[in-house]
Amino acid sequence: MEKSSNCLRNFFKRVIAHLVDYDDKLKMRTNIFVLFILSFPIIIEVSSFLLNKGINSINWDLLELLKSLLSTIKTYITFYGTALSITFTVYSFIKEQKKYENDRKKEELKRQKEQQKANELKEKELEAKRDYFRPTFIVEPKEPKEDYIDYDEVKLLMRDENLYLENIRYYNNDRGRGEFKGNLKSGSILVSKNKRVKSFYITGETQIGEQILFGYLNGGIKIHKYLKTGESALTPGGDFNYYNQDKVESTWGTYNTDGRLDKGLEQVFFYNTIGIRECLDSTYYQSVKLSLQADSATSFFRNIFRGINKEYGNYSLKRYSKHQIVYDFLQVVKVNHSDFIVDTQNISFGYLHQNLKLLNENVQEFSNIFTLDDFNLLAFTELALETLQTIGNKQDEEEMIEKYDYLLRIITNVFDNVVVSTEPRLNNYLLKYKANLFNNLDWS
Repeated sequence: MEKSSNCLRNFFKRVIAHLVDYDDKLKMRTNIFVLFILSFPIIIEVSSFLLNKGINSINWDLLELLKSLLSTIKTYITFYGTALSITFTVYSFIKEQKKYENDRKKEELKRQKEQQKANELKEKELEAKRDYFRPTFIVEPKEPKEDYIDYDEVKLLMRDENLYLENIRYYNNDRGRGEFKGNLKSGSILVSKNKRVKSFYITGETQIGEQILFGYLNGGIKIHKYLKTGESALTPGGDFNYYNQDKVESTWGTYNTDGRLDKGLEQVFFYNTIGIRECLDSTYYQSVKLSLQADSATSFFRNIFRGINKEYGNYSLKRYSKHQIVYDFLQVVKVNHSDFIVDTQNISFGYLHQNLKLLNENVQEFSNIFTLDDFNLLAFTELALETLQTIGNKQDEEEMIEKYDYLLRIITNVFDNVVVSTEPRLNNYLLKYKANLFNNLDWS
């Protein structure tokens, strides 16, 4: 009897070991389920026997146990056939689904690889097209005439003699706004520079809109860079403790090189061009960009005067253009003054008086408006228009720009705190306001 028990124990141990050895979870679960099906009638018969006759009635003879087992299997043969048939069907279905899923993943992986190759090929074709429009800059000694012996010519060369480089700026140092050269055709002399100028920089835009940054360092080292699509020219920034070479390479491309550009010189180049790249990153209408992007009349009028104020002292936007824009939109406010509400709680009257003292125009009249409990926007706008005209008649250019600046600071501080009370009505004119603003921009 003990021998029979050991045989049964060893049998189940081998079955369990066999199940555990399976790596495939599906097979393991299927085997467990099949074992359960095989065992279920036996468990029922044994349980019934034990409940009716008790455990002491069991005949532990191996032969008798096998007879009982076979008898049970024979009795339940229909059950086994049905259950195993269903199990096999489900197992086959799951296997087919798994095979289908694996095949689908393989096809998807194959498709992704093919798409990647197609994208790489397309990118190479686009890169070749972009490269076709990129410039090369040649530095040549000027003709050996006595008057020009100390000068070099910087010549623009393109891949085709009929190609142009647009919006060119030349910098003989790494500061300032540079000298605007406009649009030049291949073969043009960009500048005649003094030989003592050892380093200079050039920015431009190709005919397909790509930004170019060129550096000529220390009398002979050339670096040709282009800004990649969707990237900011401000990368890398001024904090070179966080200089990230991978980020730089994903932002800027290099051309006209064999790939052996010294990384140390490249860092020097980017450090030297921080100010230049700030100009490159800005659109020519950067100062009024927020007004052009405004989605409400309130947003437009809160930004328009601040934007123009940024242009005073900056000679990129012509003075009469700045004057006309400020005048026109003050007139709009004057006509529609009842639609504007001024939140005086946030106005810095101390700041207004400080700039009024520096402005030194209509001081008493402005002071009267600033000291009233109820801020009179109409009176303020009319006085601002009058002061604007007075400043525009001044003969001293420097004094004029200085006074414009103080007046715009005052106007800006007030309009930072306006709300257009009937926005639906004025919003109907928002696109017209934007068009008038943009059409009046006149750049140097």
